[in-house]
Amino acid sequence: MTEVQKKWFIVGLTVVAVLLWVIFLITVTLSIRGLIVRNNSIVDQRETQVYLPVVLKQEPVFVHPPTVDNEVDSTVEPQLSDVYRVSLIEESALQRHGYVYDVATFVNVVDESMVLRAQCAEPSWPSPDIGTRYRLNQWGVLIPEVDNENNNLQRFIVLDE
Repeated sequence: MTEVQKKWFIVGLTVVAVLLWVIFLITVTLSIRGLIVRNNSIVDQRETQVYLPVVLKQEPVFVHPPTVDNEVDSTVEPQLSDVYRVSLIEESALQRHGYVYDVATFVNVVDESMVLRAQCAEPSWPSPDIGTRYRLNQWGVLIPEVDNENNNLQRFIVLDE
């Protein structure tokens, strides 16, 4: 190869190298722009799918379930209008939370038109006899007036029917 041919060969290689370098830079630039545009569209999509919680102005509600005490509260004097007697017991009449409860019908001893239906509080405790007297406390629990030996006579929770 002569000197002139070597010169033209080097010039040709340089031109090809410059062209390849320009093509590489253009490709990288377009790729970066594409990534930026694609990332912005992903961000835009995320922004349109934002879920905000709904906050309502409401006072907190505190629920206090009735408690069943083994001892009768002697500080509260029962009124005769709070005394009921058992008139009917329906065995296994109610199923809740995997338990089977008896349901009893109670009639007020003063006003027989006042009738309550209540579920037993403890499914494993024995049911009372018909006519057994109960006192309705302030929590809607019927507590037996009699004091039995084992203190396990059934208590009843009034049903909202």
